[in-house]
Amino acid sequence: MDGLVVYSVIDCNGVVSDVPTKISFDHDTTEGTVTNQIEPDYNTYVNTAKNEVYVFYYTNLDTKSVPDTSAFSFYETDADFYQSDVITPAAISINNVEITNKIGDRSAVKLTIDSSNYTGNWEDLYLAYDVPENNPIQDNSGNKSEDFRCKVVEPGTQIENATVPDDNYYIYFTIPVSIYFSGEDAWYENGDVYVDGKKIDDKNILTDDDAYVGLNVYIHDDSITTKPQKIEVKCNDGKFYNASNDELGELSITDIAQDENVCITNASYNSENNELQITVSGMDLENNASPYACQFVLKVNDKEYRLRGGIVEWWNQGNDRIYCFNESNLKHLELDGTETMSIKYDSWPNGDTENSWGYLNTASGKPVASTEFVPVTK
Repeated sequence: MDGLVVYSVIDCNGVVSDVPTKISFDHDTTEGTVTNQIEPDYNTYVNTAKNEVYVFYYTNLDTKSVPDTSAFSFYETDADFYQSDVITPAAISINNVEITNKIGDRSAVKLTIDSSNYTGNWEDLYLAYDVPENNPIQDNSGNKSEDFRCKVVEPGTQIENATVPDDNYYIYFTIPVSIYFSGEDAWYENGDVYVDGKKIDDKNILTDDDAYVGLNVYIHDDSITTKPQKIEVKCNDGKFYNASNDELGELSITDIAQDENVCITNASYNSENNELQITVSGMDLENNASPYACQFVLKVNDKEYRLRGGIVEWWNQGNDRIYCFNESNLKHLELDGTETMSIKYDSWPNGDTENSWGYLNTASGKPVASTEFVPVTK
């Protein structure tokens, strides 16, 4: 026996290799202990009274390793911290540092501050942390937080981004309820949604939650046949708090937008990189709209093929959204760039009624209808 472990290799199509593969793990070449750096949420949150700031981590922090206040400082800048040429220390003192673990594997660093002498713009403020020699921010495994420069944000206190489609019975909005401060089950046990005074059945409500900042709320209710005039969220027991631990009052909104049509306006193929890019106009899509490649059909010389692979890479460009299909999505087609091609979005139901991931949805949460084929240029 050679002491090696035998593995079977499975390719992306689920085919098991006929040839066993042996892999050697040489522990003798590893010296010391390898640790990973941990990172905070990209924003920090200041309360209404301007005397508390919170930094959040998606891990359990060591509550006994609390850095001195000198590890933190505030700076004012007229642009992104890393791109600005003008960075000025802000007249804000830090009086105390505290670390809490309130729910699951999530933690907060609370700074008690004195901002009475600060006369600048809070929207231009950044919090800086430089790792100290003693008592750094770290998790329970000893992984230390790296230096960070995070923008200071005043979290919302009302419902925002309410959107409905033309047929109205889909509704999307965001609420500033922080599960971290309100309680892990606070929303699910105590949150009620009312549309024009009618209480929405919980089974028609889906939330995509961020435990720190707030909740994305999706409603699909066939009884909502006209554009809502008012959406309300009520706490039927206890209280709701936002990401800076401010108590929230009545939550409501009357400014409700409507979806715009979503369509593919351009498609191009790069034979050198074997990449296909499409442009979706309007950008009126879910912020996290990451469809699977199998939701798109490519017509090659009049023969249709469904693309392969998981989530498609995407980015925003002006008012448009660009989706990029790479070799992993196209390799089964063996394209050489001489073909006549066109592409369309064609949702392929998988029978999963509990999840909408993998599909393209509008900002209201309504699934995007299949599109017509759009020619692909080279």
